Amino acid sequence: MWSLYSDGLRGFALHFDGEELARSIKELNDSKFAFNPVNYDIRTATPHLSIDKSEIIDSSSLFKALNTKHEIFSNEVEYRVLSNSFGLKKYSPESLKHVFIGEKMPADQVELLKMIVNSKYKDTRILKVTTIKNSFHIELKELD
Repeated sequence: MWSLYSDGLRGFALHFDGEELARSIKELNDSKFAFNPVNYDIRTATPHLSIDKSEIIDSSSLFKALNTKHEIFSNEVEYRVLSNSFGLKKYSPESLKHVFIGEKMPADQVELLKMIVNSKYKDTRILKVTTIKNSFHIELKELD
């Protein structure tokens, strides 16, 4: 996943407690939410035109399309959070458990990220992700 999402260990990843995140999002925001595990499949899910004249696209087929990814990504065990409104959403600081920082992230960005996490997310652990030489494995090291 690091090669896809963290720009070759130059970025970071967030690990949330899923139950606490869902609870706090519902509690701290006025919007309606749907929390769904991603469906991993070899076929794409395509939205269909609706027979019902009150909507253009069949909502169930659209919902399925929004929650489907190719099975090659099944190791991600991803959830999608959908909302009926736009914009940023509030969540409890306790729901953020870990921040994983790639070993190639520029030092100034690491320091900025550490400052943000330490000031707003007191119980969140910050871990540096490094590759193990001559191996496909990674190692996690606690950062101060």
